[in-house]
Amino acid sequence: MKENRITFGQSFCATSAAGIVARTLTSPFEVVQVMRQVGCKSTSAGLMHSFRNIYEAEGIRAFWKGNGASCAKSIPHNFAQFSTFFYLRTEMSDGLSGMLSPAKAFVAGTAGGIVATFVTYPLDLIKTRLTVQNSRKSVRKYTGICSAAKMIYREEGFRTFYRGVVPAVLGHVPYSGGTFVTYELLEKIISRPRHQRSALEHFLHGCSASALALVIAYPFDTVKKRLQVQSAGANFETLSDASLLRGMIDGFVQTVRQRGARGLWSGYKAGVLKVVPFAGVMFCTFETVKSGFVYHNGYTTSPFSNKPKSSIPQDIPPLELRRWKRQQQQQRRDHETDQTRPADQ
Repeated sequence: MKENRITFGQSFCATSAAGIVARTLTSPFEVVQVMRQVGCKSTSAGLMHSFRNIYEAEGIRAFWKGNGASCAKSIPHNFAQFSTFFYLRTEMSDGLSGMLSPAKAFVAGTAGGIVATFVTYPLDLIKTRLTVQNSRKSVRKYTGICSAAKMIYREEGFRTFYRGVVPAVLGHVPYSGGTFVTYELLEKIISRPRHQRSALEHFLHGCSASALALVIAYPFDTVKKRLQVQSAGANFETLSDASLLRGMIDGFVQTVRQRGARGLWSGYKAGVLKVVPFAGVMFCTFETVKSGFVYHNGYTTSPFSNKPKSSIPQDIPPLELRRWKRQQQQQRRDHETDQTRPADQ
């Protein structure tokens, strides 16, 4: 069965809420991951030492550096990604089962990731720079999203907002595509319908899909982050390897030369701790919010159980369901009128 029981606007709200919740809960891991990827000196001694060094140098609030930009980015990013994927899934899925083949799921997932990347990449670059800089007021360069945008444009030009976009797009092929392919495969393995599954099952599906996709895509993300933070006016004294990169290929070469092949996976442990629950929370929150909308639209008996109403068709969109209900009400009124008419005579 195709999932068309929520409107496009409701899908937008669900994806936005899912992105904000997931990013905020996993922000400490994101900060450590990014700082290790770009080579910040304070995070060069290991995962636990990185958490401690950041806390001692900048305080607890440092673990949410860049989270405002991250949440602001998540609204258009998740809207573009999920709406593109669900639109393509509706267009390409089997009319009977509503499922996608792995190849079609790969195309839909990758297309959603690429569209979302281009739409939100400037915010992604700003988020990275806000994350890497020291958050102490006496030394920080950017005070917020608007401050960073103005200074980057004035000092480096508009093209800087898309620095590193090539590895970002290429990285979405194995990551975004692989995530949704794995998720669709898990959908086929489990025999029970979606509306009968618990939130925990959706959480585990998202975690498994994200973990498998992260392994291949991570080097692209490392090179992207290094390209994002470099500039003529960057605060390079906080970086242990601050050489300017000429592009994506040079980014791979310089990273391997300076750190070894394992350097392409710098911050990988923090990335696993962040991305795996991030994806799980993302899918779980989306499904939970969506269940509320499905109940609000009149398809289910409860926003928590997702048990469908026996008399309500589950395969028509909300607008058609409202029309169907009006028709049913009119038919009942006509039937009651027909029954009472002989008695009046």
